[in-house]
Amino acid sequence: MACPETSGLRGILAVFLFIVGVLVVSFPAVAAEISLPEYLHLVLGENKEAKASLARVESARASVAFTAAEQRMNVGVKGETARVLREEEGQYALSLALSQRIDLWGKYDLQERAALLALDARRATHAQLVNTLLTDAEGAYWTAFMARKNLVLYESLIHQREEDLRVAEERYRVGAAPRLDVIRASVQLETVRGEATRAEAIHRDALASLARLAGGTAVEPPE
Repeated sequence: MACPETSGLRGILAVFLFIVGVLVVSFPAVAAEISLPEYLHLVLGENKEAKASLARVESARASVAFTAAEQRMNVGVKGETARVLREEEGQYALSLALSQRIDLWGKYDLQERAALLALDARRATHAQLVNTLLTDAEGAYWTAFMARKNLVLYESLIHQREEDLRVAEERYRVGAAPRLDVIRASVQLETVRGEATRAEAIHRDALASLARLAGGTAVEPPE
């Protein structure tokens, strides 16, 4: 039977681990600040679509090498030995064979040309993908950059509108301003807060786009 002290310690430990788990889930990984050249390099190395496209290029290159290897000359060395028991004499033979597949109808040449054309097509598709990817990545980077600037701007405007409301309320309290000034300042504050909320959502979406293009790595432009 477990003693009460041990049971109590286990309960405290379980609660502690639960709180730690909640904190880990509640706070996402902090995005690392990164420059545009660094981000583009990261996208080229970590983007899943680019990786898959490069793998297809490597597969096509291996197919070309295999097709060409089938048409090369093959050299084979064969050794044989035999022993005549009665005369106790040994016989040895060593033969060298050189062979090559004969392509009477040009079939193998066509196969190699087809493999080369497939490789060229894969390379062209990969180059187009990389160009599009880099263009999208640069656009997403600057979108995130401007979204962050707008978010900082709205946070500053909120502080300004809060101060305007405080001044209007103080002036109204001492009879130096009408109630309408307080209402107007309050409406302006709520309007800026709503715009700041939208700016925060745009900033989150922009960071999500950056991470998606970079294979899931959380990054953001520097301030």
